Amino acid sequence: METHGGKREGAGRPPGAETEATKEKRNLRQEFNTWVGENFHAMLQAKKNLALGVYVEVPDKEGNVQIYQKPPDERALAYCLDQAMGKAKQTIEHEGAIKSDGTLSVQMQQNIGRLTTKPNDPASPTKDDVGEAQPQPGVESNTATDPK
Repeated sequence: METHGGKREGAGRPPGAETEATKEKRNLRQEFNTWVGENFHAMLQAKKNLALGVYVEVPDKEGNVQIYQKPPDERALAYCLDQAMGKAKQTIEHEGAIKSDGTLSVQMQQNIGRLTTKPNDPASPTKDDVGEAQPQPGVESNTATDPK
């Protein structure tokens, strides 16, 4: 009797074989890394200019040159310092207990999300966007009792 369907020996993609999408991503990443390597010193100088501030000459239509001072950018300076000295540790205060298995309650997960989003950022979700909290895999519900 013939069987239809089911597992067949040798069928499917071999283990470790890459999809076309994975190959394309790897190639694009390699091209990008090559471009960054070729332009690294110019990019480093641009970041330095942002961090320290620069003078910019802008010619007008009559040929006169206006000189403007571009002040240092605080974020660029902080980035450079973080890269050179390591990012400072950040503390997060919380209420409640972290369970012995290391999971966080849904409420704590929301609090951490609020601490890590930028205010007035259009990409950050608002309370109306989020709605009620949905349980996440590996995250305990905040309605569970604390086993003390």
